[in-house]
Amino acid sequence: MHAARPQPIVLLSGGEFRQTVSVDTFPGMQGQEFAVDASHNPEATDNEFDSPQTDTPLAGLRLLLAEDCADQGRLYLKFLQSAGAEVTLECNGESTVDSVRKSPSLFDAVVMDFQMPEMDGLESTRQLRGLGYDGAIIAATAFGSQKLKRNWYQAGCDAYLIKPLKKAQLIAAVLQHSRAAEKQPKVPVGR
Repeated sequence: MHAARPQPIVLLSGGEFRQTVSVDTFPGMQGQEFAVDASHNPEATDNEFDSPQTDTPLAGLRLLLAEDCADQGRLYLKFLQSAGAEVTLECNGESTVDSVRKSPSLFDAVVMDFQMPEMDGLESTRQLRGLGYDGAIIAATAFGSQKLKRNWYQAGCDAYLIKPLKKAQLIAAVLQHSRAAEKQPKVPVGR
């Protein structure tokens, strides 16, 4: 005899679940009330990497990813590689500039973090443009102010993305702004 496998309450209720929960902070005092709605889509996955990647829209592109946070670097590297790009990862602004200085035409685009050791993303962008790098520079920052956005564009970036980045958002920006963009169909990306 096998025990029944426990099923999430959403599945047991036919795919829909609504529950109201009241929380009293102290006995006799009325607290907050929260409503929880949940639905289940059996074809959806919890992780973007659960399904094999069959579409490689970035195939043939060589990208430079400048990201000092190891976890984000691995995640964005996986996003780009799973879309077919060949990616070089640098962990600070100075090494990013050095990589482009050594091979200015190697990279179709640079995805540039803002806060990095040795040299920040803004200064790295300025230096890359000063070296004559004419490929796309895509700013990626957790700081979303209008002033910072203006500073990025003045430094020479082509797109401004606010972290955390979604896979589709990053791929769309690379497709729209990379050197290979004229070969690819245009994908709208918010500026």
